[in-house]
Amino acid sequence: MNVYSVFVFAVLAISSVSGIFNPGGKKCGGSNGYGSGGVIIGSNLAVSKHLGNNIFELTSILGISRILHRTPVIFTHNETYEEMLERVNETIPGLLDQYLIIEETVPEVARNEDFNLKCCIFENPNVLMEITDKFLHLTGLYYQSYKYFPSMREELQNYLRRSSNNFSNLPKSNGKTFINCVHIRRGDFFDVGFHVADADFIKKAMNYIEKRESRPNQKMLFILFGDDLQFMKQLFNDSIVSNKYTNHSKSIHFISQNSATDELVYSKNHCDTVFISAAHSTFGWWMGYFSKGNRVYYSDIRVTNDSVYKTGDLNPDDYYLSHWIPIKYNEEMMIVESTK
Repeated sequence: MNVYSVFVFAVLAISSVSGIFNPGGKKCGGSNGYGSGGVIIGSNLAVSKHLGNNIFELTSILGISRILHRTPVIFTHNETYEEMLERVNETIPGLLDQYLIIEETVPEVARNEDFNLKCCIFENPNVLMEITDKFLHLTGLYYQSYKYFPSMREELQNYLRRSSNNFSNLPKSNGKTFINCVHIRRGDFFDVGFHVADADFIKKAMNYIEKRESRPNQKMLFILFGDDLQFMKQLFNDSIVSNKYTNHSKSIHFISQNSATDELVYSKNHCDTVFISAAHSTFGWWMGYFSKGNRVYYSDIRVTNDSVYKTGDLNPDDYYLSHWIPIKYNEEMMIVESTK
């Protein structure tokens, strides 16, 4: 796994650094030194991982930098790092706009500090306030806790790219149509031991959500998003893939084949509910977080064999927002809301 570093300058340090400050997430060359004052904080980045992981890390580091009253900086030095930046910029450019990006390696004099060593367990950044070293490198990874960026949802929604897609290939949420979005992740989750929901659970969960969210004057529709088109097609005989959708389609089940960027934008504008079927899907997490309705259901990871939860690296209270709704099978194999 390739890991690199993102650094955070104290605000006062920025004013003393000559030749590197360029706001708006722009790239800058080397600095020939970092000035005489201020503090720099750094953290590993899993740049080779998928988009959901990338957004988590950059958003959390931004949140931490604000708690500590510092300005975030990214040091870049190879193609894998550049690919991550391009991936994030394609989807949520406003997030990168908060960073100063420097084409340079990280300082060799950085002090390493253990912080956020488990992917999905929150640590209070205030413990870093008393460290005065100019160069401080945090040794954690992933930073998957919403508690690092509380009260930033609207701001982050506005950072998403303004897509030119008008989603003519999918139904839209309006006064007559209620859109339930279902994210399904399979693929490599089988290989790494992450939880993957089976067809029975997904269909029963959708039925549970339909009954619970029923609106008297709105038609309930379901849009499936995921990485296994064949599996999604087999869930319902009437499913319509987005490239075959028309306004006259009579089905209540649709399958999105849009880009990752467009799917997050669609969620922001049209997902009245989101169901995260794979309990630890970070892309599903962001679909829920950005969603129009802010009404999110997820498979209760506590009753799964998810490897990250079983090893104690994920605390559900840190990972899932408190108003999100966990669901599971009861003894009769029916879907119920879990108690927290």
